Formats: sequence, C-alpha cells, structure tokens
Amino acid sequence: MLKHTNLKLCKHTLLILLGSVLAACSQSVEPLSCDGSNIEEQLIQASKLDSSIPLYVNAKVIMMLSNNPHQIPSNNIPLKCKATIQYSHNIFPEQNFLANTYAVNKEQQVTAITPVNNKSTSDFQSWIAKLPIVTSSQKITAGNLVVIQLNSNAKIKAHNQIQQLLLNQQLIKLPQGKIFSTITIDKKFTLGANDVFLLSAYYNNARDNGLNHNYFITIESVNRYTISDSFSYQDGSINQNESGIFFSGFKQYAFAESNDYPIYQLESGNIQIIHPAHDLNYYRQKFSTQSAHQLIQKIKGDGCLNGDQFYLSDICARKVNSYCFQFNSISNKSAKDKSYWLLNNMCKTQELYQ
Repeated sequence: MLKHTNLKLCKHTLLILLGSVLAACSQSVEPLSCDGSNIEEQLIQASKLDSSIPLYVNAKVIMMLSNNPHQIPSNNIPLKCKATIQYSHNIFPEQNFLANTYAVNKEQQVTAITPVNNKSTSDFQSWIAKLPIVTSSQKITAGNLVVIQLNSNAKIKAHNQIQQLLLNQQLIKLPQGKIFSTITIDKKFTLGANDVFLLSAYYNNARDNGLNHNYFITIESVNRYTISDSFSYQDGSINQNESGIFFSGFKQYAFAESNDYPIYQLESGNIQIIHPAHDLNYYRQKFSTQSAHQLIQKIKGDGCLNGDQFYLSDICARKVNSYCFQFNSISNKSAKDKSYWLLNNMCKTQELYQ
C-alpha cells in the first residue's frame, strides 16, 4: 500500500514539473531589435540635432542596424545598434546624417546613446544655415510655389528684408525686375488645368508709392508660367465664373462718376480690359454746360471756399483738381462774371503751387 502511494505521489510531482516546463516554453520571448517606431521616436528626441530643426524640416530614421550583425539577441545583453537620421525639407533638398550609436535593452528602450560626432553636427548646422526662410508656400500640381526671405547678409541697405518668389526652386522675377521686401500669395484660382495665384508685392521704401502692387501668376507646368503686368483692384471685386477671372479697377479721376471704373479679365495669363472707363473727353463734355456760378455754389456747398481761395483741408485739397478741371471745361467763356474771374484766379494760383 505504501509503495502504491509513493508511485502516485511521484506521478503527481512529475505532472507538476512537466506543466511548469510547458508553461515556460509557451511564453514567447520577444527578441531584441534595433528598429521599431518607439525606438525611432526615442532616437529623434535624443538627437542633439533635433533642437534646432526649423519650420518645414522633418526628421526620420531611415536606417537602423546592428553594430554586430552576428550578435545573438539576448534579453541579458543589450543589442548594440547604429542609425542614420534623414532631415528633409518639404521644399528644398534633403540631407542624411550619421546619427547616434545606441543600445537596446530587454524593455526595448534605447540606452547608452553615443552623441553624433562634431562633423555631423557641423554639417547639419551648415545645411540649416543655407536653407532659405520660407514665409509661405503652396503645394500645387506642378510642385511648390513659395515665398522665401533671404538671409540678413543678402539684404540691400534700402530694405529691412528681401523676399523672393520661387517655383520649384526656380527664381521668378516679377515685372520690372524690382526688389521686393514683402511678397504674399493672397488667393488661389483654377483655370482649366492651370493653377492661378493672386500676389501682392511691396518695396518698403520711398519709391513704394504707386497703386499697382498686384500680379497674377498662371502656372502651366513645373517650369512654365506667365506673370501678368502689375495692377490694382477694388477690394472684393475679384470673382471667377465659367468664362474666367474678373475684377474692377479704381476710378481714374476724382471727378469720375461712382460707377465709372474699368473692368478687367485675366486671359491666357495676361490682363485684358473688357469694359473701359470713360475718358476725359466724356467729362469735358459733361461739365461743358455748367456755368461758373453753378460751380462756385457747388464749392461753397462742399465747404471748400475760403474767401477768394480754396479751403485746403485734407478733403478739399483732394477736390481742387476736380474743380479746376470742371472750370476749364466750361464752354461758354463769354459770360465772364464775378464767379468766372474768381475761379480763374483760384485755379491759376493753384497751378503755381503744383
């Protein structure tokens, strides 16, 4: 009976031991590896180069290898690895750098990081320094349309800054070949298969006093485009329909009627006038039947008559040329009354000071 009991006890112990062995064997041991998304993130964050990455530059690990390819992965011995980080600019060329050597422990955590060498750091900083400062960009079918700001050592004395327009790294010179301190990409249109952009460009110096600061650029392919002549437009007047892009210009004369302004259309990359404003002969004819007395009463009503002179407030000063144009358009010169001679002297005086 004792012998039988001992035999049952041995069998029970054997089953327990066998079960433990099988359980241990059934647990999968995750082998160590040099790569993995969590390791890549750790490397980029730990890299000294990462702290100076500017806008439009991305970093990713493109090569993660074992320093010793013959090493047998073990949870007890950290796996020694090396990696290459690629820093790529969204618009300009990319650059590879030898990154850290590192080890991976059994928790798949990066340890024992060896910093990149001085040459890699210097190369990276040199590459970053040469990158243009991108102030705005548009991803288009033909590539990239961007505005860049030149480095400070490239500035011209008359400007606080210099900006340039590029299509796929090719410099685009706006008409007249002038230097601009500010270029903005204001609006995008699509005409057929072409991308069209509305631009604004300013000089930021004493010569920057004209009205025409706008351009259209029509992009047909990666290196084919058309720049319109400079123009100005009334806010909110640029619209597109199935026929094209249209906009309204400004009144040409201070005395022009409120609805008298030119209407333009962008056609094949160039601006065409489709509805001209009235010319000066129209207004000479319009004012020809007016009398000097009627004009004086109008000037008084505007609050712009100061005795025998024009009242030169800011508002009235902008109207003087209009008053004198109307006076010179009067066809009936025979009725040279007091109002006529008053206007005659006032306009002559004004001409002397112009």
